[in-house]
Amino acid sequence: RCRRCRRRCRCCCCPDRCLCLYSQVTGLASSTTSSLTSCGLGGEVFGWDVETGARRLAFRGIEQSAYCIASCDGVGNGSGNVLVVGLAGRSKNVVVVDGRSGTVVGVLAGHDGTVRAVVDGGNGGHGENGVVYSGGGDGLVKGWDLRMLDSDAVRGAAGTIGCHRDSVWCLQYGDGRGGEGGVGEAGRCLYSSGRDGFVYRTETRGGSAAGASRLVVDSGEVVTGMCVVGEDVWVGVEASSSVTRYRIGGETGDRGASGASCGTCANVPASTIPGMTTIQKLAPLTDKIHFLAKDRQGNVMLWDVTQAKEVEDLGSVPDSAWGELRAEM
Repeated sequence: RCRRCRRRCRCCCCPDRCLCLYSQVTGLASSTTSSLTSCGLGGEVFGWDVETGARRLAFRGIEQSAYCIASCDGVGNGSGNVLVVGLAGRSKNVVVVDGRSGTVVGVLAGHDGTVRAVVDGGNGGHGENGVVYSGGGDGLVKGWDLRMLDSDAVRGAAGTIGCHRDSVWCLQYGDGRGGEGGVGEAGRCLYSSGRDGFVYRTETRGGSAAGASRLVVDSGEVVTGMCVVGEDVWVGVEASSSVTRYRIGGETGDRGASGASCGTCANVPASTIPGMTTIQKLAPLTDKIHFLAKDRQGNVMLWDVTQAKEVEDLGSVPDSAWGELRAEM
């Protein structure tokens, strides 16, 4: 049962799930400075007033988990602002929801994997108005023309970009001015990244690629977050809490960090905001006060629970010696 309202659980298969915001929030979108929209694993979509905290919209017509959401203005079907929601589960579709009434105005079918990223191609009026892009677990980026919501063409993608080797997790519509070889038309440039560790830049037009996708960054790790600012690409990866900046057209090693031929892409970080390496193993000691922690790089630290801090760095320890170390401590 929901801890807040005591109604039945809100798992995606439960028909009696409640409308309170209790499931994990997976996506946020905003079209104005005073409004915010969220989606979650329970399949719900909520609209919020940022100034008062009041809920403006509560939509529960999605049976599968929602992983991402984007807001799109100026759609030609008369609905004005619409919300584009990417789904997991059986459908793997993109659902278009009217941002005012909360009703479904279209379903975009075409992905063979969970849709983990959606982005508005309008780019503040400087891009492709009425066009959105989605990235899925099938490794494809698809473009959709929402101006054709009233026609049968909405069921098919306007275009498909297949440059990635694995799931696409991040999309951003940029200004096309980043680095050497930037596209000619400002506002018509799509950046994509995901599990393969690559960041691609693709010039787009009408929901499809207008040219070949260019590999601009090879991080060598699973990219879980991406932000493009001018000629800089900031990425967050699954294996670390650090944030790394790459310069488009910047320093390049002999080969990409993931072993692929990188060519002119950047694979040497320009700078890094340090974080903490992912902890993979934890083991309490017999005194119940200390415990051992081993990170992804193989380093082992001794922590004191009462002080909540690291008291000793034991250096790199192979997995084969982990049990022996615990016995010695």
